[in-house]
Amino acid sequence: MKVFQIEGQLDRIFFSNFERVDESIIFDMVLEKLKNNKNVIIGKKIIGPSEDLYNCKMDDSEFSIIFDLDEGVSIFSKNTSITDKIKRIFNY
Repeated sequence: MKVFQIEGQLDRIFFSNFERVDESIIFDMVLEKLKNNKNVIIGKKIIGPSEDLYNCKMDDSEFSIIFDLDEGVSIFSKNTSITDKIKRIFNY
């Protein structure tokens, strides 16, 4: 699974879905990979009308794993050093 960012949105990470699997499978894979990283703390699941998310922490910085019914799976953090670290988890 590869991640990418869109120019001008360095606070978000998106996941490629070349195999066209259900986005819920991508979400589960992302969540499992991050759960297996000792530096990541996964918070409670928050269920909304159009998206589910987990608020998480890594190196004392917050980020969210988001499963949006329209846009798919992404990760958001105001701290771009965290998004860089998360990209390395998935791309290496």
